[in-house]
Amino acid sequence: MTHGSHRSCLGNLFLATFVALTTRDVSGLPPPAESPNVAALKRKLAAIIQSSGLKDAEIGVDVVAADTGERLFGHNQAKLFAVASNMKLFTTAAALTYLGSEFHYTTVVAVRGAITAQGELQGHVIVHGSGDPNISGRFHENHTLAVLESWADALKNRGIVRVTGDVVADDSLFDREFACPTWPSEQLSHWYCAQTSALSFNDNCIVVCVSPGKVVGSPVTVTVEPATSYVTIVNQCLTTDSRGPHAVSLQRTPETNTIVVGGKCRAGAGSFREFVTVHDPALYQGTVFKETLQRRGVAVTGTVRRPVEGELKREGEQEIVSFSSP
Repeated sequence: MTHGSHRSCLGNLFLATFVALTTRDVSGLPPPAESPNVAALKRKLAAIIQSSGLKDAEIGVDVVAADTGERLFGHNQAKLFAVASNMKLFTTAAALTYLGSEFHYTTVVAVRGAITAQGELQGHVIVHGSGDPNISGRFHENHTLAVLESWADALKNRGIVRVTGDVVADDSLFDREFACPTWPSEQLSHWYCAQTSALSFNDNCIVVCVSPGKVVGSPVTVTVEPATSYVTIVNQCLTTDSRGPHAVSLQRTPETNTIVVGGKCRAGAGSFREFVTVHDPALYQGTVFKETLQRRGVAVTGTVRRPVEGELKREGEQEIVSFSSP
């Protein structure tokens, strides 16, 4: 059966479950006879489940009257299923309910330490994450570094040209279980398995660009966007002639940021671009931010790290800039 017919059958199933049906129980009286609408709904749902293309599928259906809680139809309703992409509907509904439609994530960039007359920050730059998933180029004409550059410019506008301490990436709002333990291990490099963090950047992915070499048998050219030292590229991909195999693979070694580029790339083929996940998103953002600071004229002598326990308290910090999600 085609993908389109699957969608059609599922669409009919979902449409049928939204039939507005209610029943009421009057104490002391026998339950009312099943209404024709309920009986028709049951027959229709049962027929859809048994129809071609769905009869061998794992399906769970639970139709409940909104006002009484009475189950109108059930099929594998107590069986546990792995959630699919439609889970985002419940996530979105929960966010709207508890956060509201006007909610914005706010990320704060602060400094701790004295700033000398010569522009030296004798302390640290701290980025406090709030869970914003959109620190990227998505709302900035696809300029990946736009937000981080604005932060760097804000520090420079305060007269800071040198940081003697570290860039501290505060991801303490979330736990550090970056990926669901049941996700397929062989797919953790793919963009749809991006890790979660309170401090994210560029969808917690990096773009790997592969171009064929100029000579058959030579390694391909590999670059990353944004350019950063956070990932290590192992290039095992070779250029083949125009009739040779053409299949490029990108695989990040688990729990690391080593990306292995393998396979073959035909000479004369266009560039190949793919999003690959990174490990530990907060340190990824912190590293790219440090590199951005240095490119914008703010030298940083320290490292990139998470906050120690005492640094989670914001007393003594000076806020430099805050960024709210669109």
